[in-house]
Amino acid sequence: LDRCAQLPLQYDLSMLDTLNITNSTLTADTLLKLLTLTPNLKTLILKNCSMTSEDFNRLDFSHFKNLEHINLIGSFI
Repeated sequence: LDRCAQLPLQYDLSMLDTLNITNSTLTADTLLKLLTLTPNLKTLILKNCSMTSEDFNRLDFSHFKNLEHINLIGSFI
């Protein structure tokens, strides 16, 4: 997803195993909702996304048992 104004939460994302979000503004609530819809996600890449450090610290990735890799690239926080 590159520069998307709204995340595609209306689609079935349950089989998605890699998600690359680039140049987007995210909140912890939006990212958490997206991760909840992607139970098979193994790799999450956030590149040049803006999120406050307070929001990022609120995320609890331990609930996502299949998540193996998180890449934070660029000016994420």
